[in-house]
Amino acid sequence: MSQKMLKKGISLLLVSAFVLSPGVSAANRLEELNKKKEETQTQIKEKHSNIENLSSEKDQLYSEIGTLDVEIEKVAGEIQESKKQIDSLKASIEAAQKEIEELKESIAKREEEFKKRLETMYINSKTGYAEALFGTENVDEFLSKATMMSYISNYDKDILNDLKHDKITLDVKESELQGEKTAAEIAQRNLEEKSGELERAATQKQNKMDALEGMLSTSQEEVDVLEEQASRIDGEIESEKKAIAEAKAKAAREAYARAQAKEKAEREARAEKEAKAAQEKSKTKETKEQKPLAENTPPASMGSGSLGWPVPSSHNLTSYYGYRVYPFGGYDFHMGVDIAALSGAAIAASADGIITYAAPMGTYGNLVKLRHFDGKETYYAHCSGFNVSLGQKVSKGQTIAFIGSTGNSTGPHLHYEVRVGGSHTNPLNYIN
Repeated sequence: MSQKMLKKGISLLLVSAFVLSPGVSAANRLEELNKKKEETQTQIKEKHSNIENLSSEKDQLYSEIGTLDVEIEKVAGEIQESKKQIDSLKASIEAAQKEIEELKESIAKREEEFKKRLETMYINSKTGYAEALFGTENVDEFLSKATMMSYISNYDKDILNDLKHDKITLDVKESELQGEKTAAEIAQRNLEEKSGELERAATQKQNKMDALEGMLSTSQEEVDVLEEQASRIDGEIESEKKAIAEAKAKAAREAYARAQAKEKAEREARAEKEAKAAQEKSKTKETKEQKPLAENTPPASMGSGSLGWPVPSSHNLTSYYGYRVYPFGGYDFHMGVDIAALSGAAIAASADGIITYAAPMGTYGNLVKLRHFDGKETYYAHCSGFNVSLGQKVSKGQTIAFIGSTGNSTGPHLHYEVRVGGSHTNPLNYIN
């Protein structure tokens, strides 16, 4: 299987893990929660709109009640003025009645005097006229007839005219006062009725205001409940999303592990097959073709350089610097050494330096480049992961990466290179 096909297979496995791992029920649950949240938000919006309408209506009622209060106060003032006017009329009527009583007493007194004069006239034999006057039934008739009697003296005539004038004045004045009193009483009743109507209207509006206050309070309580419900739904949504994400991540890790295991097994089987084929082929090669292979053999001894051993947990050298049979077919020049170790084992910096590269690079797989302060540069390839970042300063022996089998590799190991002036050299010459 080619590297391209293998990567494609891993990608498909990861996609499947992300899509299928959470389960249909979790997706449905999340959809239901989002739908419920939308419905709750819609209800909250409707309640807020209702509260705004009720508040507007409440403000309008406040304005109307204020207007009614002004009118009630105005009518109350008019009623007070009307009462004052009626009290004044009552006082005037009382004064007029007192005056009327005095006029009645005066009339009675004058009538008595006039009768005495008539008696005197009768005694003095003016019988004809006296009998005519005494034959009347009341004072008015008497006065009317009296004016026709030419024999009455001018003095008597003046007395009769005064009585008649006083009588007419009395009647007119009493009638006027009664009329004014009646009008004032009618006006007061009208004002009291108007005041009652205004107070009833104000009471009705106040009752409506109280009802609106209750509706506003209820609506606000409903909004509080809905907002609490929305907040609770948000929490459930976040929990559901977190659970789904965790399930996806777990499924992805498992899928990746399975793909890696499959890739490793296939690679090891292929390497074993190719190694056997290469061994069979090498037996038939001529001596000149065999010579380069001899160069990929252990040296007589290690060097005496300053670089430290890069894999503290293993000294298992599986491939040396120089020409070799390439595990993936043919021959190549091996530019470093391979140190086999357990996957995930620590890879240590050979000396102090600066990280100049920490990322995948073609057949190297995950590669770390470390530039040392004496000008040399060391390569650490096929790593499973990094423990440093670009530009980081590291010390000799510090863990910078972990043993892996990325790139062109037949199993977990470290491909280790030492470069001087940009050219590859035998690493073992520089390791102490």
